[in-house]
Amino acid sequence: MIVDKNFITDKQKEFIDKIFSNQDVPFYYHTDAAHNDGLVHFVHHIIKDYKINSDLFELLAKDIFINYCKQNNIKYTKIYRCAINVCFPLNKIKTCNIHTDHTFDYKHLLIYLNDSDGETVLLEDDKETEKIRITPEKYKGVMFNKCWHYHVLPTTLDRKVLVYTFD
Repeated sequence: MIVDKNFITDKQKEFIDKIFSNQDVPFYYHTDAAHNDGLVHFVHHIIKDYKINSDLFELLAKDIFINYCKQNNIKYTKIYRCAINVCFPLNKIKTCNIHTDHTFDYKHLLIYLNDSDGETVLLEDDKETEKIRITPEKYKGVMFNKCWHYHVLPTTLDRKVLVYTFD
């Protein structure tokens, strides 16, 4: 796992903050975060079904991703998925389902876009034993290999994450 809190430029931070302060970026209502869990959230797909799906591609899916990879000496060949996910506290559901994002090997890069108490939990192959809990901190990037994982819903406000899967 690689954690980096210093790879996003001030200009990129300003752009990210504006995404949530204006109404120019569409977010879509979804009722399934991970394999039929019924978790209500909003998503903006930047790369979906392996194709560019948003005008945010250049800055978010390309520039910020490349900054992270260069700074942390990570080689990559392809981004499979990139999306901004926003979830909220729900009364009945406390976590999304335990899952992996793809059936094939890949890497994750999560970039937290706000401070939140909605942790990401990485699990061992038995799907029960915790490897690590990652606390969201604004602009923290965390890269890890494919593994079983889930996230906890925040208890106040929202949890905003820029999610990449790549090889």
